[in-house]
Amino acid sequence: MLHRARPNDACYIGHAITPVLEQEFARVGHALEASLAQTSIAEMAGQVERQAGYPFVPCSSQYQADTQ
Repeated sequence: MLHRARPNDACYIGHAITPVLEQEFARVGHALEASLAQTSIAEMAGQVERQAGYPFVPCSSQYQADTQ
């Protein structure tokens, strides 16, 4: 479901909007997947660090053990 309320079937746009939006969401979803396929978790972590303004600190010692 694209919206919490069903489009009004009596509406000129509403009766036909769902398939159009589904196609657009599919197109955007494929573009997102293609973009994410070109980046790594390390690159994303770096972006998070820059956004946060401080270095990433692992949440647990188990994380450190798992990544070494």
